[in-house]
Amino acid sequence: FSEDGALIGTTSFDLNISTVYDRTSNRTIELQGRNPRFSEDGALIGTTSFDGTTSYVYDRTSNRTIELQGSAPSFSEDGALIGTTSFDLNISTVYDRTSNRTIELQGSAPSFSEDGALIGTTSFDLNISTVYDRTSNRTLEFQGSFAGFSEDGALIVTSSSDLNISYVYDRTSNRTLELQGSNPSFSSDGALIGTSFSDSTSYIYDRTGNRTLELQGSNPSFSEDGALIVTTSSDDRTSYVYDRTSNRTIELQGRNPRFSEDGALIGTNSSDDRTSYVYDRTSNRTIELQGIFAGFSEDGALIGTNSPYDLNTRYVYDRTGNPLELQGSNPSFSEDGTLIGTNSSDGTTSYVYDRTSNRTIELQGRFPWFSSDGALIGTSSDGTIYGYYVYDRTGNPLELQGRNPRFSEDGALIGTTSFDGTTSYVYDRTSNRTIELQGSAPSFSEDGALIGTTSFDLNISTVYDRTSNRTIELQGRNPRFSSDGALIVTSSPYDLNISYVYDRTGNRTIELQGRNPRFSSDGALIGTTFSDFTTSYVYDRTGNRTLELQGSNPSFSSDGALIVTSSHDEPISYLYNRAGDRLAEFPGSNPVFTPDGEYLITYMENNVSRFWRIDNGLDDLLARGCELLRYYFVTHPEALEQVPACQRPTTHH
Repeated sequence: FSEDGALIGTTSFDLNISTVYDRTSNRTIELQGRNPRFSEDGALIGTTSFDGTTSYVYDRTSNRTIELQGSAPSFSEDGALIGTTSFDLNISTVYDRTSNRTIELQGSAPSFSEDGALIGTTSFDLNISTVYDRTSNRTLEFQGSFAGFSEDGALIVTSSSDLNISYVYDRTSNRTLELQGSNPSFSSDGALIGTSFSDSTSYIYDRTGNRTLELQGSNPSFSEDGALIVTTSSDDRTSYVYDRTSNRTIELQGRNPRFSEDGALIGTNSSDDRTSYVYDRTSNRTIELQGIFAGFSEDGALIGTNSPYDLNTRYVYDRTGNPLELQGSNPSFSEDGTLIGTNSSDGTTSYVYDRTSNRTIELQGRFPWFSSDGALIGTSSDGTIYGYYVYDRTGNPLELQGRNPRFSEDGALIGTTSFDGTTSYVYDRTSNRTIELQGSAPSFSEDGALIGTTSFDLNISTVYDRTSNRTIELQGRNPRFSSDGALIVTSSPYDLNISYVYDRTGNRTIELQGRNPRFSSDGALIGTTFSDFTTSYVYDRTGNRTLELQGSNPSFSSDGALIVTSSHDEPISYLYNRAGDRLAEFPGSNPVFTPDGEYLITYMENNVSRFWRIDNGLDDLLARGCELLRYYFVTHPEALEQVPACQRPTTHH
């Protein structure tokens, strides 16, 4: 898993291909090489060639892949540095993000301190550790194989397996401590160090070398908050969990225990490596899963295991043990997340898995998609808008006339367009009736009472009121409705730069400068684009222009608090608040908000979309945007001048 749990990487049976599944965009990408590894922010994915001589690093932001000499790529926390190991395990090479070779170090398996200032390696005979300090340009050698840095980089630990001793070097005091036991590990805050003295005993030391605990079992590891310490019994059948807060120890079935990020879940393997056990400390329940335990996603929502029989099979479960390892590829989700659709390898069949009933149905066609309420499922027979199938949730097919189906908000209505583009068919699932309307591309008001179509010449919109059975004609094309259904907007033909706003009875109330009008979700704002695509306007529903923004095609977040536009001449998206303040710039074009408001999606290039998470308020979003653009600003300082918020000095708390 990537750090945020959004990416899942696997390796093919022949060790030549890595497959990475993006849970956010429901996309799957195939990369050359094996054993995929992710940078901290998930932007970089590193793999190793089959022969172990080359590393491939794929940049999800630029959609570029670079080749580096050496294997097993590792990343500094900020993703600025990439380390590889030579085939003979004697040399480590560190590259920058553009594949420039920056440092060569003796030893293998380079790892970085949290701030990227220190790089540690281990000699081929495992007796010497080399640590290079990028700040002072000094190289230090230590006895033992390299084991790691404390979080603050002040402590360096090494291990001597033959002497059963661990060494702790304190860079601040320049003192070295010897600790009994090998395979040292730090707690996340660096306050505690655990070692294995034997198969049956572990020691816990504080930072000054004082032994604070002696625990049953070996290979101690810490929960994120340091409150829990887990070890494994000598017979590899039992794990021990020691709670420093309550001073209690519990025994769990299985070995090699690992924590979820929040410490609530502990995963272990059976001694025969056929079964995984996951213990939930909150509910005090243990679930049994098929496969060898592989780890948790960062949010603890997903659990991964590997098949003990087939190296090409991975299983993914949710937190309650429901399997998410599904037949098919390119998964898509219903809006509530209960349905997951995938494609068969030959492109003829869709599989839809219902997480509620734990059932899977097979449907004819590919690229499954869902109505907003999940009641309807659409598939494509040939990958175009002309051939399609529509099914209900149980897999029963609906035979409908026309092409390019569209669903109303509640899923009760399905609209299609005739093949000659002159007629719309609207099927009412409640009454089982179909009506024919003049025009194409039917759209629905939120309550389903109004249906809009566009004439074949794109000059006239027709709105049919299902309540009153009345039809009105409006100037313009592509009618859209406000959320309350009180207003209807249309866009002028291509030779004009005007949008029209009508009330429900067809009276034109106002004209707005710009075209391609869109409502905010609450219907209070209307966004338009000027004809040269350089400027967007935002109006209130009375026609007062409230904002003029750089970029085109304004769209609103679900709560209306944010507005995003797209640059016409370069792949940049601009994010504004409702007052018109620019909050951030993001790489990519055609930006949209996800319905839940958690992500901003931009199109990068070569059929790649990038998801930017919006989850901790605008200050966090702004900081994230500035951070993600830091490399861009280095080569485009003029762009930094246009984003004052990113010029602020970083403050550490």
